[in-house]
Amino acid sequence: MDVGYENFYSLNDPLADAPLRFKSFSEKDRFSRDEHFAMLYGGELPKKPYKMIAYMGKVQHEIMYPGSVGEIFVSDRIKREMEKFNLSGWGSFPVRLFNYDKTEIKGFHGLSILGSHVD
Repeated sequence: MDVGYENFYSLNDPLADAPLRFKSFSEKDRFSRDEHFAMLYGGELPKKPYKMIAYMGKVQHEIMYPGSVGEIFVSDRIKREMEKFNLSGWGSFPVRLFNYDKTEIKGFHGLSILGSHVD
């Protein structure tokens, strides 16, 4: 399959204040150093859901970025689209996102970019 540049999409953080941003719900909910490196460098992805709470922004998007480098959260719809088109080079892990008032924002997954090609 010929993969041209028109088929690439870049997941760049918009660096804006409006989108919701997340941090660990509590100290026990933080990613360990090893888990964070695994997400960044293609290691084993976390199995337990990580609890994250909003600390900045107001707008919920289908792709959201927490405050840490390398962490990306995607909606159910984005994950389904990636699966539908057989995109490879990524993995997902469970997350539980909460708004400022501690109500859960359902339908999101952690996304880890593990490689860079399309099957």
